[in-house]
Amino acid sequence: MINLKPEIVKLLKTVNENVVETFPDDWAKLPILVYEEENNTPYTTTTEGESRTLLRYRIEIYSKTSTSPFKAKIDEVMTKRGFTRSMCLDTNDLGGRRHTIMRYEGVVDLKDNKIYRA
Repeated sequence: MINLKPEIVKLLKTVNENVVETFPDDWAKLPILVYEEENNTPYTTTTEGESRTLLRYRIEIYSKTSTSPFKAKIDEVMTKRGFTRSMCLDTNDLGGRRHTIMRYEGVVDLKDNKIYRA
């Protein structure tokens, strides 16, 4: 098991300063990026234990205007780190906001933190 959440937050803050792990109490401060680690499971186990971990992150964008500029920047920083985008969905938001859901995944080698395609 590996904890890359601090690194993910740091990457996302290069896109937008307003980054949270859970849905915010105050929706007035848009745009906002909400991220969640959806999966952190062993991918490869040896006699010494877990050697590779499958990670999956969901990143949601909420904005008053188009989410497209954020999508492009998020994709740039996440793919540069080694993650693969497995989903990007523009969806309805009953609050009148623009809402996009993106999903990234990769297999992390626990010895060197390199990320490989799942």
